[in-house]
Amino acid sequence: MMKKTRTFQRWKWGTMLFLLMFMTKQTMAISVTVLSNNTNYGVVIGGGNYTAGQTCVLTATESSNCGFSRWVKIEGEEETIVSTTREYAFVVTEESVYKAYFYPSWNGTQKSGEYTLDNDVTLVNNVALDGNLTIYIGANGPKTIHRGPRWSMFYVNGDYKLTMIGTEQDSIFIDGGAEFNIPGDARSGLRSGVNGSSITGFMIRLLNKSSLDLQFVVLQNNYVDATDNAGMISAENKSGEWRDFRMTDCTIRGSLCRRNGSAMNFVENCMYDAYLTRVKVYKCYSIGDYYGSEGGTIRCYGGTASKMTIDNCEICYNKTGGSGSGGGVAWYGGGHADAFLKIIGNTKIHHNYARASGGGIQTGAKAEILSAEIYENETEGNGGGISIHSYNGPQREYGGQGVVFVMDENVSIHDNVARYDGGGVYIQLFGGNYVGFGPNGQLVDAECRIEIKNGGQIYGNTALRGGGLCLDDEMPLKHYAYGKWSDEYIRSVIVSGGIIHGNKALTSSFGNVSYGGGFFINKNRGSLTPTYDFENGGGAGTLTVSIMGGDIYDNYAQQGQNSSGNGYGGAFAIIDQFKENNTYPSSCNVEIKGSVEIYDNRSDKDGGGFYLNSANLTLDGGLVGVLNHPNVSDGGNGGGICVSGGNFIMNDGVFSYNQAKKTGSTGGNGGGFYVTGGTVSVEGGTIAHNKAEADGGGFYVNVTDASVTTTIKSGAQINDNEAANGGGAYINQGKLRI
Repeated sequence: MMKKTRTFQRWKWGTMLFLLMFMTKQTMAISVTVLSNNTNYGVVIGGGNYTAGQTCVLTATESSNCGFSRWVKIEGEEETIVSTTREYAFVVTEESVYKAYFYPSWNGTQKSGEYTLDNDVTLVNNVALDGNLTIYIGANGPKTIHRGPRWSMFYVNGDYKLTMIGTEQDSIFIDGGAEFNIPGDARSGLRSGVNGSSITGFMIRLLNKSSLDLQFVVLQNNYVDATDNAGMISAENKSGEWRDFRMTDCTIRGSLCRRNGSAMNFVENCMYDAYLTRVKVYKCYSIGDYYGSEGGTIRCYGGTASKMTIDNCEICYNKTGGSGSGGGVAWYGGGHADAFLKIIGNTKIHHNYARASGGGIQTGAKAEILSAEIYENETEGNGGGISIHSYNGPQREYGGQGVVFVMDENVSIHDNVARYDGGGVYIQLFGGNYVGFGPNGQLVDAECRIEIKNGGQIYGNTALRGGGLCLDDEMPLKHYAYGKWSDEYIRSVIVSGGIIHGNKALTSSFGNVSYGGGFFINKNRGSLTPTYDFENGGGAGTLTVSIMGGDIYDNYAQQGQNSSGNGYGGAFAIIDQFKENNTYPSSCNVEIKGSVEIYDNRSDKDGGGFYLNSANLTLDGGLVGVLNHPNVSDGGNGGGICVSGGNFIMNDGVFSYNQAKKTGSTGGNGGGFYVTGGTVSVEGGTIAHNKAEADGGGFYVNVTDASVTTTIKSGAQINDNEAANGGGAYINQGKLRI
């Protein structure tokens, strides 16, 4: 019995010791320190010692004519915002330090310093900054800054920064005071829809060395009646030094201006690194009843090296009228190699309209579209979704940056409409006479590269030529200026992935010939003929088109409304106008290879799949036509591909199940492919199950020179093709070597 009693006592004392240690730990004081950034502006209570699990309530009380901004938690050198309300409650788990920020209330007269916006303010004068000015939303809910009687609301001229910071719950509103009824037709006169305030002008004007940072700010109801460039925000830093332009979680809505950039305008020669994050811009109009108008939302003209990144934004229901371009965005970037337009973060650009070109976007900068949806935009000119121009004109002294257009995964350009060229995308290489030269005649790089890769999609777009995409190439091989020739101007088109489908090239009252339901390339001599001096190093320049991956299907070059019209190249068409009457050598080379699949495309004339005029084609792989999904030429020649005036080489790949149909006695030749006016060499690959209602089920060769030889080598497989004459092949004149 004694032994048992001693054992129980040892257990009892051990348990008590454990409980004592546990209770001591639970009742240990945990320090919570609270601070005020300035006790003249406000005081705080709630700090002290707490036990773990206890709720701590911090309270901030501002002084007269001051406002509370935020509570932050301090950890080392870092401060993290934890609340924007005066009272903040949390469960204590560890020692911690919190600080409340108070500032004087901003009343519309202070021009520098840090303040809170605690009440609505109507400006008596414009706010011309004389230092950095930061305005935080106070704790009294959302507040509005109203326009006063002066032209500019905020005027920043010097090495100053204007910062406005609202919160997700409570934004800062900047109101221009204009009430208007938007004209249904963007071509209508500007003033016909405007009522309300007669005072107009910029909301924010940024001049030399100035910077901007807006967070959770709403700019609204502005009217700029100016014959010069204008917008809610006018960015004019011409200092030659980079400055930041940042907008985060902002909204811009309801703006009319008479000329350019209704929401924001970046003027000629300005230098900004602009970054928009989660910004929504809608119902902004550059009507253009004075000169042209560009950039219904955002416009940059001739920026020395201006950059723009648009990240997870929405730009919609904006318009340009007059002769305006860029219904949503007009970003030229200034013709400098460092300029770019980058669109990322699943940005959405939709339902914008431009009278001249670029329904959604007009740009002359390098354009990288890495994550975006661009849809249901419209123009009466070129580029329903996007229009890109190699920049010339006033910025020619910078040498021109050419065009780099990269379309990556998570990108879709769909259901856009252009009256003329490029329903989804239009790209123009316009050379001028100075591209390739710097301001002192030094040589600079100039490149055109168009790349579609990694699953990006162009679909459901409509235009007269190039329903999905149109490249208009007016660039020569070299330019002659400053007494010398430039380096060669390099250009390439690469389709390494992606999907181009359901696009239409559609004839209408504006043209009776459509080209390239999916994709159209026009090498156009334009007005630049004097620069093409072959004997002294000039020339047309070579364009290389590499189609090596992805799917190109269900595109249509359609007769449309015009009963006498023709459609060439259901999926793809290319015309080389440099090669006229054999004066110049062909300067276009198209190669099909890799895993690309081209099927279910249709034309109302030649080239159900592809149509090449005065361009060469090499087939090293790929699949042209599949079972139950043929490419079809209806009333023309070349069910799969038609090559007119160029050479054709087939080393590998498959032509199968393509069809060339007749309309009356017209067409129906070359079920797989049709070549006229060039040489043909079939050295490998498979040509099978193709059908021609007239001649040449597998392929048809038509040459005017009887000495030209068509070659078929043993590595090629030609079988199970069907035609009225020449089921496998039909050779019209010339020689055949097997």
